[in-house]
Amino acid sequence: MVLGIVAGAFFFYNAASQYPCGKPGPAKFSALPDQTLNVNGQPKTYKAIAANFTGTQQPDSFSGVTFTTTAFDDPTIAHVINGSCGTDTSTPASITLRVAFYNTGQSVVVPDQGSFSFKGPYQNFGPAFTPDFRAGIYWDLSVSNSLVLLVAA
Repeated sequence: MVLGIVAGAFFFYNAASQYPCGKPGPAKFSALPDQTLNVNGQPKTYKAIAANFTGTQQPDSFSGVTFTTTAFDDPTIAHVINGSCGTDTSTPASITLRVAFYNTGQSVVVPDQGSFSFKGPYQNFGPAFTPDFRAGIYWDLSVSNSLVLLVAA
């Protein structure tokens, strides 16, 4: 019985220490109209999803591609600041995604140079694409207040 009490206390302590300001909740995704972007001087149409990630290892799949967060930091999600819970809307968020293609099994990191920034003072960012331009991501407030995931149509 004592072991059960200790294990229960550890579980609640560990959960509270991982999310001292409350769990941010699940990622949210919603369909967007197709997006036509200029790629190497030519218009290219992409299927698009608005993505609001809240942590790492969160996947979303559509059009034969899975996007999974491998690194994620968003200061607009409540976190400890100088000993108290708060948010920071002036510091950009950053993300790195693993993009996996069903048909080839290929898996690449986007952007390939590491994480990229969005939110904060940024009005637009990107797009960042896979090397073959079959998938990508960008941030554009005129489209959505979310990251936009792209898969070639």
